[in-house]
Amino acid sequence: MREHMAARRPGGPRGLADRLADLNAEHRGLTDRQLSNIVAVLFVSGYEDFASFLGVAAFNLLQKPEVMSAVRARPETMPQCVEELLRCSVVLGNAIPRFVTRDAELGSASVKEGDLVLLQLDAVNFDPAAFPDSEAFDPARSPNPHLRFGYGRHHCPGAHLARRQSDTAFRVLLDRLPGIRLAVPAAGVPWHPNRMAIMAAGIPVTW
Repeated sequence: MREHMAARRPGGPRGLADRLADLNAEHRGLTDRQLSNIVAVLFVSGYEDFASFLGVAAFNLLQKPEVMSAVRARPETMPQCVEELLRCSVVLGNAIPRFVTRDAELGSASVKEGDLVLLQLDAVNFDPAAFPDSEAFDPARSPNPHLRFGYGRHHCPGAHLARRQSDTAFRVLLDRLPGIRLAVPAAGVPWHPNRMAIMAAGIPVTW
């Protein structure tokens, strides 16, 4: 991303990254590295996270032909199915680092000031206290208070768009390819290594 930002030329396409760079050039509030990091995060959250989700969710859905048949018969239930796919599809798999500011008890563990704690955000969507039978895929789950898009001030501003895009993508997939199914065992699907967002290298299917 640093190379991409450094290669920008005046008069080129004026996208969001260009506007951010123009603002920064005027005020120089950020170093080139800081600006590139911010643009990289915007790229990952705006494109790679969603592309990853579509792949992982399709992979999960293709292993549940009974769910595909039920949703195909009642397409109006797709939004609810998408919510369960959002809950169950692990797309980041990484953890957010936080440092303990005072000695405390976290569940059954004791932490001390200065300790590093890694927060696995996907785990919260499998909390049995919030989701009965949390390991089961239930497209009719209600309520479904998953935290795929964060919460409060950290709630993803693109959540509504991601939901609409997902709803459209899976409706079209099931409508146009009614016999779609995995062409290889689930364990045979290849995955890209060393990516911020979990992404299949390809999902072989037949129909």
